[in-house]
Amino acid sequence: MYSPQKNQNGICTLAFATSTEVFHISPISHGAPCTGRRNLAHILDGSLSILAGFGMTRLALHLHHQWGLPVQGIDLSTLLAKESLMQIRAAQKVNTSLLDESHLTCLSKLFLNVELLEVQRPTQMDMQFDGVAAGKDGRLIMQNTRYKTRVRKSANTSIIMETSHGQQVVGHAVHAEGKRTGVHVIGGFCGTVQRIRVVGREPLTHAELACEEFILLLLQGVLPSLTRSPYICMFWFSGERAQQRGCSPLLAKSLGPCFSHINTSQRQVVAAMLSQDGDPLVIVHGPPETGKTTTIAAALDFWMAERKPTWIIAQSNVGIKNVARTLVKYDIDFRLLVSKEFYVEWHEDLYTVIGGCLVRSHKLFGDPVSAERKIGSSSIILCTISMLLNPAIDNCRIFRLVPVERLVVDEASQIDTLEFMQLPPHGKDTTPDMKTVYDFKQFKAAAYFLNTQYRMPVPLHQENLPG
Repeated sequence: MYSPQKNQNGICTLAFATSTEVFHISPISHGAPCTGRRNLAHILDGSLSILAGFGMTRLALHLHHQWGLPVQGIDLSTLLAKESLMQIRAAQKVNTSLLDESHLTCLSKLFLNVELLEVQRPTQMDMQFDGVAAGKDGRLIMQNTRYKTRVRKSANTSIIMETSHGQQVVGHAVHAEGKRTGVHVIGGFCGTVQRIRVVGREPLTHAELACEEFILLLLQGVLPSLTRSPYICMFWFSGERAQQRGCSPLLAKSLGPCFSHINTSQRQVVAAMLSQDGDPLVIVHGPPETGKTTTIAAALDFWMAERKPTWIIAQSNVGIKNVARTLVKYDIDFRLLVSKEFYVEWHEDLYTVIGGCLVRSHKLFGDPVSAERKIGSSSIILCTISMLLNPAIDNCRIFRLVPVERLVVDEASQIDTLEFMQLPPHGKDTTPDMKTVYDFKQFKAAAYFLNTQYRMPVPLHQENLPG
């Protein structure tokens, strides 16, 4: 067991347990007596006994970062419940010795940001609901009011319902579809439900789970070194040596007639995106209404004609939906993947203009034939970053149909770069070391800026002038 603390860059509490005893260890500094460090080293490297725990990926990184000692242990979440001791001993181990010191330092800092964010998440929330009715099998059916405050199916949380008679009823969300959540309650109650609270933390998202699995496989030696990926090297292991942008590439490719109107700064960006010899990473920023989405559409129009597979992702469903609407306007063939959870009964009206380009992702899962039929001849796929990282997407073999050869990230300022490897970017006051792609010093000089603003909003001082 360990505990991160907001104002400390490391572990503040550490405990080990056997089947009969629990040992608490006070923080040991790098300069601690040799005996204490030697004893701790024997525990962490597994030479004294089997070191095992849930979340061993994070444990190993934090323990190594705190004390500079090698850690080797077994992640219990990767094993079946009834594994024997012999099977546990033979299980694949997390081992910090498999990675370079600089890689371990990088990963431990990124995961510390994750943990500091998790500490700030509320463990109790009042939910908005329109009513509660009796359902089948003794369940209660709760009608949620808002998508953002809906009660999700979760084994990690408890549902506390308070009735008009002052009674508290405890339950668990066992089913959720559309605006309805099925709650299994313990015991009966009388009166009407006046208040509903959710106690506990929600399960990890697909993006967070993908990140955990990626680091786990690295520490188990299943995946090669981080530096085998040019993309990862470019962000985390190139130092802060500024990358200067050379001469702006010329737009040698002819764009479709719909994009003849784009301005000079937009043309430079499109040329950089289409260039075969330019930088593998093109960073673009600009104020609202400077045509960022139109610029994306211009590049996609060319890639569509050339049958170049491309994925476009964003942090939010609303953000990626806005991109889709622009592509519809320019008659670009694409498929937008939307989760059933977000779409059904909540946001169906948002997608009416998208029509046949919409694919509800649950209809793809587990059926490669269905995936091929739904994707059709399109070589352009839109989705959220969480959808892209959903293992079910990989299982339906969609990446064989449309490989991720080109990746366009909208709303990039909302995504911390670990979420590309993957982490939500909110909470920079809590985790000031978090970085979006725009925070890396080596990329700032090479970034493109869209300098022409269209559809300027009404100045605030004119909004309330009498007509």
